[in-house]
Amino acid sequence: MSIELKNSEGLEFDFSNIGWAFYLNIAIEYGWKEKGTLPPEGWKGEWKGAYDMSEGQLVSEADAKNMASALETYLVDPNKINVAKAMAKEFKKAGIPMEVDENDKEFLSEYITFAKKSEFRIW
Repeated sequence: MSIELKNSEGLEFDFSNIGWAFYLNIAIEYGWKEKGTLPPEGWKGEWKGAYDMSEGQLVSEADAKNMASALETYLVDPNKINVAKAMAKEFKKAGIPMEVDENDKEFLSEYITFAKKSEFRIW
């Protein structure tokens, strides 16, 4: 399964479900204060601001840029591999198979560029 992100400019970016969860947690580890997503269009009832669903919820432009900034900090951290391995260990404890990709710089840089452009929806 995967998470598909789509912005208002028609650009898209894809993560695996586990990859999306991993990088959300890495961003939090590096200082991102998530604001919560806005509900999908036409949503009825209470919305809790989830990032881990794929219902078309909206990540605001400011929130996306703040997440991107936290991930930029991760990319330049000389200790990032140890942080990533510790995070992966926590995922494994929760029963989620996780392997650290030590060559994620290009992929993550592409996501950062995407996230800095505008708000996006999670599908």
